[in-house]
Amino acid sequence: AENPSLGSWVNSQRKLYKKFQNDNTSCSIITKEQIQLLNNIGFEWYIHISAWNIHYEELVSYVKKFGDARVPNRFADIPFLGSWVSCQRRNYKKFQNGNTSCG
Repeated sequence: AENPSLGSWVNSQRKLYKKFQNDNTSCSIITKEQIQLLNNIGFEWYIHISAWNIHYEELVSYVKKFGDARVPNRFADIPFLGSWVSCQRRNYKKFQNGNTSCG
């Protein structure tokens, strides 16, 4: 990483925000004003959602090009897309079987 301390700080802000969302107490370390400042610069609180959206757009491009969503596990044009699609299928099967827990 180019700036490891910045990466650690960013992760820390995400953890503090999650705690703020769960507790919503006045004794939270991160303030509403700090949250607003980060929102103003487009800070991404939920990186997993952002990553999911990126992979989804890659899948949309794949479907437009190839006509289906059967991405090979080792698709050279978009590395990791095949494994992401496999993961989505596994999660869907879990959901179908009534397992709605995370992880």
